[in-house]
Amino acid sequence: VLCTLGEGDVAAGLAAIQKAHPDIDLGSYPQYSRGHFRVSLVMRGTDAAALDGCRDEVMGLIRSLGGTPEEINTEEAAADA
Repeated sequence: VLCTLGEGDVAAGLAAIQKAHPDIDLGSYPQYSRGHFRVSLVMRGTDAAALDGCRDEVMGLIRSLGGTPEEINTEEAAADA
């Protein structure tokens, strides 16, 4: 999930989401692309339902902070790399 919010803006919310989903690895990676700063929020795990729930919470967090989440298909992103 990508967003244009600052990493510090989402940090507390991400920590709470990570605590609620201990089996999911959640990481934030700031980037500069096409003249804009953004943060890539990456979720990794083996339980598809848990990943979906975590993704939904991350996207809700971004929206609650005034951002617009952009969901990235990881399989497509890996193929483009």
